[in-house]
Formats: sequence, structure tokens, C-alpha cells
Amino acid sequence: MNSNMNEDIKLLFIIVDRKLTDKVLADLKENDAEFFQILYGKGTARSEILNLLGDNETERSIILCFVKEKHVSYVFDMLNTKYKFNKPGKGIAFTTSLKSISGPLALNIISKNI
Repeated sequence: MNSNMNEDIKLLFIIVDRKLTDKVLADLKENDAEFFQILYGKGTARSEILNLLGDNETERSIILCFVKEKHVSYVFDMLNTKYKFNKPGKGIAFTTSLKSISGPLALNIISKNI
């Protein structure tokens, strides 16, 4: 069953040095992000990919959360200003639209809390 999502909810992905995870999470909470899922990764990526991510640090956190579209620019501004995401190697952030979600209970919980 697919229920239409409110178009203004985005799924935010952030890839950051693992040492910064707790600080980034605290700042995201201040910017009204909700429903956090953190994935920890340690990789052996090719040097070209490591150069894209930065200082060859291979321990990263991938943070997923929901954020209202109207807050996305504030979140990106915070990441660029406080964590220098606009500089190579400091982190990566992007959003994707949520057009639908399976299950009316999940839709109800997310819509009421975002």
C-alpha cells in the first residue's frame, strides 16, 4: 500500500568523519531534523574516492534523517558554515524527495512529527 507523502518532507543523507557524528546530530536536532539513523562505515575505497571525501579518513558516519523542505537550506548553511562541507574532504550532504511511503501507520507517525 502506498500513501502519498506530504511533498515538503525530505530524506537527508550526510556523510561525515565519524568523530564529528555527535556534534552534527546535535546541530541537526536544533534544526528540526527527526528520526535519525546512523550507519557506521570503514572502507578501503580507491584513492580517487578517498581524495573526493578528503583526508583519507576511512571511518565515516552516514546519517539519515527526515527534515522539512523549508529547513533544508538552514541545515545546508549550518553544515557549510560550522563543518566546512563546502570545502573538499569535509563531508557530503544531499536530500531526496519522499513521494510515498508504504504503510499508513508509518506515514501518520512521520507526518505528525515532522
